[in-house]
Amino acid sequence: MPKLYSLARMSTATTGTGTITLGSAVTGFLTFTQAGVADGDVVTYAIADGINSEIGRGTYTASGTTLTRSVLRSTNGNAAVSLSGTAQVFITAAAEDLRFKLTSATAFFVDSVNGNDNNDGLAAGTGRALATIQGAINLLQSKYDLNGQNLTIKTTTSGSYAPFVVKSDFVGAGTVTIVGSPNLAITAATNANPSVITAPGHDYANGDHYIGSGALGNTAINGAFKVANANIGAGTFTLVNENTGAAIAGSGAYAGGGTCSAPSRVTISGSGQSVTAQSNSTPFSLVGFKLSSSNAQLVMAWKGGAINLGKNQYDAPGPGVQQLWATQNGRIVQIDNYSISGSGGNPTGNFMQASHGGNIRQESSQGTIIANLTYDATTGFLYSDYGDITTTASPGGIPWNPNGFSVNGSNFRSIEWGVIQVEGSYPPTQSIVPGAAGGVVLDGPNPCRVYLAANQTGNAMNAYTKINFDTVDYDPDTQFDTANHRIIAKWPGTYLVTCTVDDVGSGTGVPSQAGAVGVSKNGTRIQGMTVAVYNNGIVNETFVQCSAIVRMNGTTDFVEGLGGAFGAAGTVTFNASGSNGTTLSCVRIGP
Repeated sequence: MPKLYSLARMSTATTGTGTITLGSAVTGFLTFTQAGVADGDVVTYAIADGINSEIGRGTYTASGTTLTRSVLRSTNGNAAVSLSGTAQVFITAAAEDLRFKLTSATAFFVDSVNGNDNNDGLAAGTGRALATIQGAINLLQSKYDLNGQNLTIKTTTSGSYAPFVVKSDFVGAGTVTIVGSPNLAITAATNANPSVITAPGHDYANGDHYIGSGALGNTAINGAFKVANANIGAGTFTLVNENTGAAIAGSGAYAGGGTCSAPSRVTISGSGQSVTAQSNSTPFSLVGFKLSSSNAQLVMAWKGGAINLGKNQYDAPGPGVQQLWATQNGRIVQIDNYSISGSGGNPTGNFMQASHGGNIRQESSQGTIIANLTYDATTGFLYSDYGDITTTASPGGIPWNPNGFSVNGSNFRSIEWGVIQVEGSYPPTQSIVPGAAGGVVLDGPNPCRVYLAANQTGNAMNAYTKINFDTVDYDPDTQFDTANHRIIAKWPGTYLVTCTVDDVGSGTGVPSQAGAVGVSKNGTRIQGMTVAVYNNGIVNETFVQCSAIVRMNGTTDFVEGLGGAFGAAGTVTFNASGSNGTTLSCVRIGP
């Protein structure tokens, strides 16, 4: 927001429509510097030049005392006026600088048929409602201070709305929720076949896509279905399976709770991303929409943009692109149940992609598939490219319900240290990630750590001996060869290999022994070290560690851990001290 300073008014000899070079203070006023304007400050300026006037925003530069011009209004058709060389320039406030502070929860109404973006949006109907969601966003960002209150942008008519972009943060702490088909309270659901649901105030029609969540007792009505037997007057309807058309029967006595919406009634569609969150660190929420695009992602959060997604339907995106994409530190959070569709042309990219620091988190219990889907054969349903995709727990450990439809393409893939964690499982299991071509295992740090669970005794002194590690501590990618006690890297790259040995020797002398540890690649020692210990009359024990940087081809190359002791004759034991004792770890650190 531009800064405001008092009594700043200066002359200028500048001519034309370019940047202004400021002269001296007008008699009785101050220079910009004297008024407190700092180098680089953005101010709202006004120009008085005979019969011509202009108001706009400009950046002040102390060196050379210049002011740029970005015009808000002018007597020259809102373009820059051509200065005569005798104009005066002063700091003021524009209408755009004045904001209404909310004092209570407020709603903007959007009507794609009867609205106009020049209206105030504070009531429904002709003459008050706005025409577009973008118009509501622009009004909020230019004229309002949330002041800790909740603002809801409500669509008042079914049908199609244009895509929109949130390009910056909202002013004032508060929440912003954009609602298509509203979340309605479920007040009853019979335990019958079909279950008759009561949601007062609904406007559903037969065939609408329904999403319900949170109903207790009669939990069969939670999920994604189609509406049947809709009765608006009575506020009732029943449900049928999206795939088979079979009626949904009750699963028990309704015990209260639950909300529902019909997102297919209100669509955001067009060319480009349906919804974009950009540079807004405070997330807004989007609830109750069907999203589709002819050529781009459905939801994109980037450059630190953040969005929460409620009960929405995600339709086909542009060819080969993602339905949900978080990139450049963008964040997307699924906060309620949703549906995934391929109607209008199957998606060929990914359902979720997190890249370049992007984060997607699914906190809802389930996404339900409502059409046959085909995803990319290489990158798959979930794709993390130096990003993070995480789902939290859901009933039965199934975050996505195939609902009888086919899902083709790979399950998941991550590259460049991307993370995908599903229901607490890293890497995710293929059984709970949709896809028919098999999961593509994570291409990330690929860590592996093993240890000795039983002492390895009788090892010769004065030599390096291979340690027969027998227990896995961490090996999500199954790289440990149990039979041969070695780690075989599954991906080409550069690895950091660390071996730690708890040595106990039986030799005598002063010093009695030097504990040894080493790392071998393909049976040849490539790193080793020894640490001397003096006999204290009790035990000759050392705890030694070494690391090596190892290049491996991802197919046949392997690493092993070595131990030993050097000193007088005798034997050495490699102690089993659990996962904190004799260990071997391997983690990929680069290409």
